Amino acid sequence: MTPIDTINKYYKQAVVGITAETLTDCDRWYNCINEKPEHLQAVYTYVVLYLQVYNGGFHQYFANGYGLFGDLTIYYLKQLGAAKCAAIVQEAMDAINTEGYSQEELRHRIFSNQIPEIRDFDDMLWNTLDALDKRYFNLENDGEDIEDLMAGYLVSKAG
Repeated sequence: MTPIDTINKYYKQAVVGITAETLTDCDRWYNCINEKPEHLQAVYTYVVLYLQVYNGGFHQYFANGYGLFGDLTIYYLKQLGAAKCAAIVQEAMDAINTEGYSQEELRHRIFSNQIPEIRDFDDMLWNTLDALDKRYFNLENDGEDIEDLMAGYLVSKAG
């Protein structure tokens, strides 16, 4: 099985139970993921990060609300051994959290699109996130193959 096949297999398991109703409530959505086994939390947070950043960058990750999983994403990237990627996501989280909100408050603000710099396409934040996008896209060339790391993690944790 290829790394992508392994990731897809477990991602399909991770999204079980996520309904349209789940996605309308910040706490329900977050808890739905947070209550899953760790390997499913890891694959879910990685795949949504990957899909959002590759489709529209970190700006899209936050504008579409997926950044509410930023804290879990960072945690699991570190568990995988993807320290460079975790650092990039942390920098993105720090860039949008200039007010110093708690994780819970930031999560709610991301979900409800209450980060004005994201909502209003602030040029300075846009440039910061664009630079982080470029670093993210370069991770494999920089020696960090997250697909391989994720697949290895999933096999070791889930069997």
